[in-house]
Amino acid sequence: MSLQIDNDLRTIAIPENITFLGVAGDKNVRVLEFTMPSTYGDIDLSDYDIVVNYKNVERGRMRKNEGSYAIAGAAALDGTITFAWQIGAEPCKYHGDTWFSVSLINGDSNVFNTQWVSLPVLQKQMCRQPAENEAGGETIVIDMGNVTLSVSDENLIITGGA
Repeated sequence: MSLQIDNDLRTIAIPENITFLGVAGDKNVRVLEFTMPSTYGDIDLSDYDIVVNYKNVERGRMRKNEGSYAIAGAAALDGTITFAWQIGAEPCKYHGDTWFSVSLINGDSNVFNTQWVSLPVLQKQMCRQPAENEAGGETIVIDMGNVTLSVSDENLIITGGA
């Protein structure tokens, strides 16, 4: 599903199945697709340059990272513009929230902007230190929320989940 841009309200609607942007440290893992009408009033936006602006703000420490990506390869067909943003390393640099907006630019004459919207950047799950099991070997446990993976004496144990 793609993110929908409403030209009149200048908003970006995020589908319910997109709940996060990535995990801290991700690079080129996720691609977000956008669709929007190709006109705004009497203005044809289909030949405009498209830029995604972002601000990645770390949760807690308040470090931030901001920048923009020029979009290449937008397609205009049947009154709709479709384009994709491959999420690079910078928007997922810190665990926290990444705010982003879209700008369509026609040289120096016109700029069309959306409002800012955000998606969380999740924290990496770190493996706990191996613990000694009863037989004297190591047990490695990885807690992934609703699923736990354990390795003990060369056996993989999966608990939780559906």
